Amino acid sequence: KKILEIKPGIGIAISVDGYGDMHEKIRGIPSAWDKNMDLVERLQKLGMKNLRLAFTILPENVQDFGKVYDEAKKRGLQFTHAFAQSSEHYFGGIHVENHPDIKVLQEQYSYVMNQELKSWNLKRWVRAYFAYGLYRFSMELKQVLTNDPGTKFFYLDPRGVMYPSVVHTYSMGNIQNHDTFDALWYGTRAKDARKKVETEGVAAWMICTARTAIKRHPLKVAAWVFKNKIFGVTL
Repeated sequence: KKILEIKPGIGIAISVDGYGDMHEKIRGIPSAWDKNMDLVERLQKLGMKNLRLAFTILPENVQDFGKVYDEAKKRGLQFTHAFAQSSEHYFGGIHVENHPDIKVLQEQYSYVMNQELKSWNLKRWVRAYFAYGLYRFSMELKQVLTNDPGTKFFYLDPRGVMYPSVVHTYSMGNIQNHDTFDALWYGTRAKDARKKVETEGVAAWMICTARTAIKRHPLKVAAWVFKNKIFGVTL
């Protein structure tokens, strides 16, 4: 209540890794799904509007993708999702081998994208395109749009070390070693890191990196939305 008084529009994303028992199995927490839904209901009773379910796709739970999406819509929540990816520093250094059943993945993505495109909400159209980009990334490990990591955005770790993004591990410098932000941002190490992104950088497609790409290429996104809203998404 106190937080809402300070910032009424604050948002909360509740992470889920499956529907019902699957979420509990992956998290290893008894009644984890019920606890999440109870939290949603209590936050809604407080008057919080900016709520979402955030689903992470894994081989074990891909069949629940559409179910969690439907649950979010039924409860009046926003829905976001991610595809488990690898990063040396952001995801604990774990290399993720994420290869869900392709047929099931196609079915689930087609359903979610088409449902989003049926709406007349611009934000949901953009989320449909984000989902399309994430599907393509999961299949081809390629980005549908460029996003300029280290130029349009950056990742700052708890030690103060700046990286081009959460998956690009080329240090641009440490803010604790510079008197001003510009000294780091325009410094030699930052320039070298940007060059490495261009020549050695890995592909990535997640909401924190794709947002810039989508804003940078509005016509491409609009063309995709227009075509697939009329004819439907077929993967």
